[in-house]
Amino acid sequence: MRVRLKDIGSEGIQISWDLTPSFFHACLSEAVTGPTHASGDVTMSLTRNGARVYAHGAVHARFGVTCGRCLEAAPIVIDSAVQVTFVPASLAPEPAEHEIHGDDPDYCTYSREEIDFGDLVREQVLLGIPYAPLCREDCQGLCPRCGTDRNRASCACPPLEDGKVAGRLRL
Repeated sequence: MRVRLKDIGSEGIQISWDLTPSFFHACLSEAVTGPTHASGDVTMSLTRNGARVYAHGAVHARFGVTCGRCLEAAPIVIDSAVQVTFVPASLAPEPAEHEIHGDDPDYCTYSREEIDFGDLVREQVLLGIPYAPLCREDCQGLCPRCGTDRNRASCACPPLEDGKVAGRLRL
């Protein structure tokens, strides 16, 4: 996902990439358990003003991860708008200490005659994953005593009191 600066003409360019299974594997292997059925794409409009490159577009991704309650597949859908300014590393603005404004533009840097969008896209995908993904909003999860998937069957286990431990699971 690289673009050479010399390819961005005076009218700008439109670019797009398909996100491959290998991208998802590399991007998500440390963050989630086994992404499945991964697909997606990136579309960007790039314009250039001297050394600055303005990019706006979107990252779309769909994949499955493990549900945080029942361990079944949980679908993730990411439709993330992206707007960022790329500047040479030597021209990057210094962040003011303890000072963040809502209208500050997002800056990324480049150090050669090409821009790599890989980290930006990876960031958008990772930020789109919930902390505890769910297969569905009303997921009942697993029984902490016997492990029965409460979405498929009920069990006769009594409920745990708050703060009690069932086996090795802490609630």
